[in-house]
This record gives sequence, C-alpha cells and structure tokens, in this order.
Amino acid sequence: MISILFVCSGNICRSPALEATLKKLVQEKNMSEKILVDSCAITPSFLGAPADPRMVAAANKRGVHIDHKAKLFEEEYFKAFDYIFASDHEVLKVLQQMAPENAKGKLHLATEYSTAFKDKDLPDPYFDGESRFETIMDMSQEIAQAILAKVVKN
Repeated sequence: MISILFVCSGNICRSPALEATLKKLVQEKNMSEKILVDSCAITPSFLGAPADPRMVAAANKRGVHIDHKAKLFEEEYFKAFDYIFASDHEVLKVLQQMAPENAKGKLHLATEYSTAFKDKDLPDPYFDGESRFETIMDMSQEIAQAILAKVVKN
C-alpha cells in the first residue's frame, strides 16, 4: 500500500483539502485498497477541531467531502508514510529539520509534481476571504491529480 500524508500549519484548511481531494480521486479510480491518504498539522493550534467551514463549503461545491479533525504531526509518521507533502516552503522546512536523515527523501512540497503550480506555496486562506478557499480547492484538484499520477507511476 502507498501511504501519503499532507501537512500544513493547523490542519483545518490546506492539508484537509488536499487529503479529501486526493481521497475522492483515489475512490473514483478504484484504488482505495492501494493508497492511504491522511493529513496533519505542525502546530497544535487547532487540535481536535474540524476543518474550517469555509474550506468545507468550497470543497462541497466540487463534490469533495472533508471529514477531518485536526491532529499533530508525530515523529512516527516519518516511518509510516511513503510520501509526506508540505503545503508550503515554511512547513517543508520545519519537517526537514525534524526528519531523521533516512526520511528526508520522503519530504516534498505539495506542488512538486504539479504542472500549473510547480514549487509554489498553497497560500494559507485562514485570514483571507472566501475566494482564497476557492483558490485552494482549484489548486488541490490539480495537485491531487499530479501526485496520483506520479506515485502510481513510481
């Protein structure tokens, strides 16, 4: 089984959007038995909180269902997951500092395989308006397709 983890700051906006979008794609392609997808945070700010309602609403418009409670990244995830995707360069840097040497190859920027958004950060929509949540979902859909294509190919 291929295991994929998305990580952002608080685990209530970007990483749950990426997780739910990729899960939907995996289900549509009948690959749920082959690919595990999850998400978490690098800060404890929102532990146990559901995804931001604005993120949930933007996802629902695209037929993506976000059902997630924020949780904190744990060191064991470096062993448990094959791919760990950070939502932005700042989160990636934190993960790189935490990672044992043998796990650094598992760390990627979420947009690494993207064509449209290659090596760009997913902007944190938390303090922005509704349109930023729509942007995150637009980005998530393209990113999820690119990630799925890459990991299946590998």
